[in-house]
Formats: sequence, C-alpha cells, structure tokens
Amino acid sequence: MNAAAPMTSELIMYYVGKRNQEIMSALQASIWAGSWFISMKLFAWLRALDYRYVTIFLITVGLYMVGVTWYAFIIRSYERKRKTSTQPQ
Repeated sequence: MNAAAPMTSELIMYYVGKRNQEIMSALQASIWAGSWFISMKLFAWLRALDYRYVTIFLITVGLYMVGVTWYAFIIRSYERKRKTSTQPQ
C-alpha cells in the first residue's frame, strides 16, 4: 500500500481543492494511524468469535477488492475531469 500513497494523495488533494488541502492532509494522517487501531480491535473481536485466520484473511481480501474497485471509479473520474480541463476550448 505504500506504493499507492502518492497516487491516493494526489487524488484526494485534487478533489478537496487548494483551500482544504492542509486539513485534508491532517485528516488523512489521522485516519491512517487510527486504521491500525481499528483493524487490531476488529481482528481481536473476530478471533474472540472463533473465526479462523483464513476466514479473517478472506474478509480482508474482500475489503481490499472493494477498495480497489472504488479507487478504479475515482481514478476514471479524475482522468475524465483532467482531460476536459486541459482540452482547448
């Protein structure tokens, strides 16, 4: 996921605009740090419910697939907007 960080940062900064980039950067860092805590709690909860590691891994794979699909839609939208904004009128 570290290789994707520059791409996701560019997308986020493009969508929030110049005025909101600083606050969005801070929120993004907070969400990244908080996600480690939340994922640890979810893992502990799933293990307490006697889920096997393979089941937890497959749930993780499913969530990654949702995330990749979501980013594909965002990237397509970003590319369409960039093409229309750079085309001569």
